[in-house]
Amino acid sequence: EQYYATEEDRSREEEAGKQQQAGVVAEEQARGTTLAQCLKLFVTPEVLSEQDLWYCGKCKTHCRAQKTMGLWKLPKLLVIHLKRFSDQGWAREKVDT
Repeated sequence: EQYYATEEDRSREEEAGKQQQAGVVAEEQARGTTLAQCLKLFVTPEVLSEQDLWYCGKCKTHCRAQKTMGLWKLPKLLVIHLKRFSDQGWAREKVDT
């Protein structure tokens, strides 16, 4: 869990993370996406929004948190399902690439 001195610091850190992720996504879309890039984006830490507060069992409150996915140990054979559709709100569109 990460703590910030002020709400402004937290907002600045969250915005920087969003811009970094958006930049990575835009760069990948411009030149195509590799599997390594997908995995790197998958394990990038994400600060949860106000709508996704985490319940802390220690202090008994809902608070902002950082979610991190990780791959600890891979099997000898790793099967990766490639997503063929993109979620656009209520609509789903087929990805052409």
